[in-house]
Parts: sequence; C-alpha cells; structure tokens
Amino acid sequence: PDGQWIAFVSNQDGTQDIYRSRPDGTGLARLTADAAEDSKPTWSPTSAQIAFASRRNDAARQVFRMDPNGGNVVQLTSNGPTLDFPHVIPDRHPHFSHDGTKIIYSSKYECVKTEARTVASQCSVPVEIIPENPCGANCEGMRVMDIDGDNLISITSDDLTNANAAVWPTRADTEARYVGHPSFSPDGTKIVFSGAVDGQGRNWEVYVADWDGST
Repeated sequence: PDGQWIAFVSNQDGTQDIYRSRPDGTGLARLTADAAEDSKPTWSPTSAQIAFASRRNDAARQVFRMDPNGGNVVQLTSNGPTLDFPHVIPDRHPHFSHDGTKIIYSSKYECVKTEARTVASQCSVPVEIIPENPCGANCEGMRVMDIDGDNLISITSDDLTNANAAVWPTRADTEARYVGHPSFSPDGTKIVFSGAVDGQGRNWEVYVADWDGST
C-alpha cells in the first residue's frame, strides 16, 4: 500500500513461495521457504503485515499472517477435520480491512448432507460430493475475522439476498449461487466479491454489498 514493495508468488527456487521486491525489481527477497505451497499474499494497509494462504501443517490451504520480512508466521485458521467432516476444509483469498483490524477470506465452512442443500447454499465453486464423507459435500462462502483469528463472522448467500435483493435475486433451492474472492472497499463500508447467479456457476460477475461489521 505504501508503494515501496510488491509481494508475489514464484517457484523459482523449486517450491511455490512468497517473495517481495521493489517495483523496479530490485531488493528481491524470499519470504517463505516451506515445502508446502504458499500463495495469495496481500498487504495490510500500513504494510506492516502480509496475510497469505498456505498448505503447510494440514495439507489444505489455511490463512496465515507474517511480518514483511517473513518472520513471526502465525496460522489464523484451521477448519478441520471434524467428526462430521473428516476432510480438512480450505481457507484462502485473504484481504485486510481498510483499518487493518480484520481479514475477509473465502472458506469452505459449511458441511451439507445433500446435493440439493448444497446447491441452495452459499457456494463459490461447483458442488463437490465426497462419497466416503458421511456429510456428503462442503460449500464455500465468505468469512471475516480479527487479524488474530478471533471474532469469526460468516457472510452467507442468504445474508446477501436479504440485504441486496434487487441485485442478488431470490432463487429456488435447485438454483446455485456462487460467491467468493472477497475484498473490502478502501473506506471499509463495502465488500466486493465475485458471484454467479446463473444456476450453473459459469456466468461470473463482480458484486458490491454493504458491510456494517455485523452482517
């Protein structure tokens, strides 16, 4: 945000890691060196921290935070496995709020038992049925948390319908609506995200919704 550094992903050293450099390409530094895949870095508003997604620790992407030099890595999410859902649930696409106090991200956080319920739920990817899973499927939506991982809030497709019915229409239980890739607006009053309301998850558009810190 201060224009001094760029954070990016590269496999130039053999594994997918996060690097930083000056805008002119100088000052290149490798920030992560874990054997697992690190991706999707995003700066805090003050450039004091970087949030990112990583497959380290549990093999599915989770949200982490680190200092700009790669130090003080903290895992912020860890969604699974559970007794009902014996698969690790991935979190990804983190983005800081305008004041740096919260992080919004995509999360496959809802475990649903039937395909019909999945289609009627908050998804940003086509339904994934896992035969050996007693729950049947999982579904992706958006979540907000404090930068230490506390005070978790879910933003569901139904929340968006209730608050924004004019542009986010009510649909039948057999019609899919997909949401994901969220970001805060610069003033923190809105969230912008990608969504598909075509029932097939094929026609993606960009949406903006109000954000008051409680929805």
